[in-house]
Amino acid sequence: MLETLVSGMGFAEPLPGDVVRDYLLNLKMDRPHLFVLEDLHQGWRYFTWCLKRQPRPCVSSYQSILSWRKLVRSLKEVMNMKKYLAFMSKKTKLKCLGVVALSLISSILASIWPVRLGELYTSISDGTIGNVAMGAVAIAVFGLMYLSAECITIVRRVMLDCIIATHESEVREFSIEKLLKMPVSYYSGCLSGEKTAQLNQGVAGFSQLIKIMCNDVFATVLTAACTLFQVFLNAPWIMAGIMFLYLAFTVVISAFQIRSQNGIREKVVNQKNSLDGQICQSISNLELIRGMDAEEYEKRRLVPSILNISRTEKKHHRYMGTFDCFKQLCKISFQVILLVASILLIADGRMSAGAVITVCLLFQQLVKPIDEVYRFMDETASSVVKAKTLMEVAASPSDEIFDIKSSHAEMTGDSIHLENVIITNPEKSKKLAWYEDVVIPCGKRIALQGANGCGKTSLVRSLNRYYPHTDGRITLFGRDQESYSQKELTEMIYYTPQVSFFIAGTIRDNLLYGIERERADDELIEALEKVHLVGSGHKDTVIRKDSKEALDFVISEKVEELSGGMKQRLSLARAFLRHPKMFIFDEITANLDEKATNYVLANIEEYAKKIGAGIVYISHDQKVVDRCDEIIALKNKLRTDVSVKVAA
Repeated sequence: MLETLVSGMGFAEPLPGDVVRDYLLNLKMDRPHLFVLEDLHQGWRYFTWCLKRQPRPCVSSYQSILSWRKLVRSLKEVMNMKKYLAFMSKKTKLKCLGVVALSLISSILASIWPVRLGELYTSISDGTIGNVAMGAVAIAVFGLMYLSAECITIVRRVMLDCIIATHESEVREFSIEKLLKMPVSYYSGCLSGEKTAQLNQGVAGFSQLIKIMCNDVFATVLTAACTLFQVFLNAPWIMAGIMFLYLAFTVVISAFQIRSQNGIREKVVNQKNSLDGQICQSISNLELIRGMDAEEYEKRRLVPSILNISRTEKKHHRYMGTFDCFKQLCKISFQVILLVASILLIADGRMSAGAVITVCLLFQQLVKPIDEVYRFMDETASSVVKAKTLMEVAASPSDEIFDIKSSHAEMTGDSIHLENVIITNPEKSKKLAWYEDVVIPCGKRIALQGANGCGKTSLVRSLNRYYPHTDGRITLFGRDQESYSQKELTEMIYYTPQVSFFIAGTIRDNLLYGIERERADDELIEALEKVHLVGSGHKDTVIRKDSKEALDFVISEKVEELSGGMKQRLSLARAFLRHPKMFIFDEITANLDEKATNYVLANIEEYAKKIGAGIVYISHDQKVVDRCDEIIALKNKLRTDVSVKVAA
């Protein structure tokens, strides 16, 4: 169809398929009424092709639909419950077995009460029951069975929802811990928030899989089995055969329906994850957007992604509507066939009128879950796609730095020594810095200097293993870096980066962040006093004059309640609650005036001397450099070519 359309446009040579497709999609948005019949026509052509199992003439936008092998692979992945079960606690598994047991009980009751109703009708029609008193017991039994079946269904659903809620909290706790311990390279090349969005969808997808299996798959299979069994017992075998054929037809149509949209479903999930990442990026840059009056520009930048999702979902819904029409046609046709067969059997004396009521009710009992076959098959396929990220994260090893055990050897030195060390990016694909010999003594005030891009921050990041080193040796206080566990390493070196990290909460919460042991409020207040964030008698801006009020003061994630200088001082206040062997401060005076700088640094230096710790300043501020006992000028041997690739 595309070829026909393009040939009528008068182009000298054929256009690429993606160009034509984009043109048609844009035209469809502008003039949707021109494409309604075309969409229905394509839907019909695709359905007939599915039935014939022949290659279909199709437009290029439909060529990405997956083959039967991919559908079978998805179903195998669902049926391979081992990896999913391994992710569930024993308690959750036992509770799910209880839900399945309730499904069996409700299926049995749901298949019995139509039989009892048919028998009751037969007894009334042939005069066996002539009044209410005679039929009271039969009516009571029927009502009790009907009520029990419905109540058990409700209890089962509520019970499963509670199980899912508990399970989700367990999985989210595990996921958060796993994300925090993933290698830094895992987050490279993705937008802020994209991995979180994927993982949240993965948790939701996994929970949905449990719900589908316990509440839909088992319920449907058990209901179908119990219903067909009752039909075999209470009606001629031909009626059971008709129901079985209906069951087979519906499942086949649903399988075709799933197959046709499997690739589109995965595409939508990926598009939404990408959009979530873009939106998070926009929100994080809100100040820049406002400052440049770029709200409209940012919206226009996101609109193509939004429209792509909309187009993909609309195409999905159009196809689903086509298949749903055929399923309803199938259901009504088999209902008519059942009625015609009933009339013939009654006329032949092989079936009673009460049995007809029983068969019709049992058919409706079968139809109700079977109508949901596509829904839960579709949700299963969608949930597998979403849960894939969660399974990948669970199967991925944590960063190797967390596997390093401490040697517990004695620290025999008083310096940090880098010998012929090559520092790389987290992926180990690019060299960032190469230092032949750097010695940083402890117990002194050291200024670490060098030109922009010489790798000062990279050096510090290599000390706490945030950046790996592929060659050379790093020795910390007489011991090799690899002899320290990550916990030991972070306890010995306290690093304050250029950009401070805060959490939404009170000042107390932010001061105590990362500190395991209890700290009295007096210690926290003393730390705030050391950076002039509380009290009076000085001209620096404070959070609150009253110390207790300052600790309870609530800030947001971006700390918009405080000025730039106050944020910097709050970040530095954390240093007074630590006892490392080395403090490293990276450009910590950028937002402080001269008076505040002198006061804060004097207090930090006094505290470091008191606990016997050294201080390293990474700073371009000459006043800070002048305070130091020693200046180390870094010489990065890769300075002239910082993008050299690491040898394979």
